[in-house]
Order: sequence, then C-alpha cells, then structure tokens
Amino acid sequence: MLRLDINLVLTIINLLVLYFLLRKFLINPVRNVMAKRRELIENSLKEADTAKAEALELKKSYEEQMASAKEDAARIIATSKDKANEEYSKKMSETANDVARMKREAEEAMQLEAESAKRQMQQEIASLAMAAAVKVIGESNTEIQNKALYDSFLQEAGEK
Repeated sequence: MLRLDINLVLTIINLLVLYFLLRKFLINPVRNVMAKRRELIENSLKEADTAKAEALELKKSYEEQMASAKEDAARIIATSKDKANEEYSKKMSETANDVARMKREAEEAMQLEAESAKRQMQQEIASLAMAAAVKVIGESNTEIQNKALYDSFLQEAGEK
C-alpha cells in the first residue's frame, strides 16, 4: 500500500510551496497583466466605438454642409440666371427702343428732306413758269410758238 515516508511528505510540501510561490510570483502577476490587458483592450474598443460614432457624426455634419452648399450654389446659379435673363430682356428692350427711335428720326429726316425738296421744286417750277410767262408776254402768241414754249418748259422742268 501506500507508505508515507518523509520523502513523500517533503515532496508534497515542496510541491505545495512551489505551487504557492508560482501562484504568488507567476500566476497572479500574469493574471493581473492579463486583466490589465483585457481592461486596456476594452477601453480601446470603447474609445474606438466613441471615435467611430464621432466620425459618423462628423460625416453626417459634413454631408449636411455639403448638401447645404450645393443648395446654396444651385440657388446662386438660379439667381444669376434670372439676373442675366432680366439684363438680357432689359438690353433687348433698350435696343428695340433705340431702333424704333432711330427709325422715327430717319423717317422724320426723310419727311423734312422730301418737304424741302418739294418746296425747292415748287420754287423752281414757279420761276420757270414766270420765265415762260415773260417769254409768252414778250413775244406774240402763235399756236406754234405756244407749243414750242410749252415743250421747252417741260424739257427744262424734266431736266431739273
């Protein structure tokens, strides 16, 4: 059977001492290091989650700002287009008014010119008629002379 001798007791005591020493100087420090590591990893994961949440929040904020900037840009472009169309319409109406004014002025100038030419023609016709009357009165009135005088009057009036 099993005999209990001193060697066995000493071996058991050695093993127990070794176990307690290992436990105190090796296992507990390793457990402490592992617990600290676990805590560090958990803290790192929490910080990573927090950073991820902040990053998502920032991303959302930036996306909102980008959407707002795009809306602002679209609004500015639309406003610029409206202003450009208004300016175009304004310039076109000014040009149409200028063209109408120039046309009226040209028609008025042509009318004045025509009236002036008409007056001048009337004066020339009157002077030719006077000259013809002087010739008729100064000469005797024969049918042939009257016809020749009338033809020459028409010829002079046609040339002028």
